[in-house]
Formats: sequence, structure tokens, C-alpha cells
Amino acid sequence: MVFTLEERKVADLVRELGDAVESMEIERIASMFTEDCRIKILNVELEGREGVRAWLNWLFRNLVSISFESITAFVKDNIFYEEFLVIGTMRNDEVITSRQAEIIEVDKEEMKIKSLRLYFDSMDFIDSLATDPITRWSARRLRERSREGLH
Repeated sequence: MVFTLEERKVADLVRELGDAVESMEIERIASMFTEDCRIKILNVELEGREGVRAWLNWLFRNLVSISFESITAFVKDNIFYEEFLVIGTMRNDEVITSRQAEIIEVDKEEMKIKSLRLYFDSMDFIDSLATDPITRWSARRLRERSREGLH
């Protein structure tokens, strides 16, 4: 795919965002967003750079490392679309892999991120949240029930 110069700038900004997330640099990441940005994740909408920080504190709370592997990505005007794998190492050394998608809108005047929408299956992380016998049983049962009728 051939990008325009502006589309190349959008792709470069998103690549820089990924590098900063992998480095877990909260303030560097927050500076890449507009003051009035919006983030939507798990049907929760966060606003402004404080929302960015809330998302990152939530994301990094249990991770010691995170990396990304792009599956497919494309840019159209100021919108970046990507499907990718997240590979995260938890504080207990558990490695979690989650297939995710994102849509990022860039403010072309500021060359900052105006909105970020992340899509993933929260069940990818349920085992890491289940820390005792009752929650592990509940997690297993929820996973089974969520797949009923698909077999």
C-alpha cells in the first residue's frame, strides 16, 4: 500500500505510541494525545490526558513487560486501523497473549492522537484475575458458559 505523506506521519505516530507503551513510559504516551482526547476500552470511555493515565495505570498495574506483533494495519487519511497480538508478562511470570484491534484517529494539525478505541476479548485475562480456588472455578465456568452453543 502506498501512503500519502500525511498517512505516513500517522503511521509513524502510532509506531512511536507502540514503542512508548512497550517501554511503559506513561508521561511520554500521555504527551502523544490531545488535551481533549477520548479512549474507549471495555465499554468505558475515558477523556483527556487524565483518562490516558488512568488507562495506562490500569494496563501496567499487573504487567512487567508488554510487546506487540502487528497482524494487519492500514491508514486512511487520519485514521489508523490495526489488528495485533499483545504479549504481556504478568508480575507472577505468567505470559498472556491477546488478539486485539484498534482504531486511532489523529488530529493532523497537532499530530497527536484524538481518539483511541481498543477491542479485545476480556476473557483473555480472566485466568490472571482468578487468584483463589473460588474465582478460578468461576472463571472456568464463565469461559464454558460463554462458548455454549458453539460446539
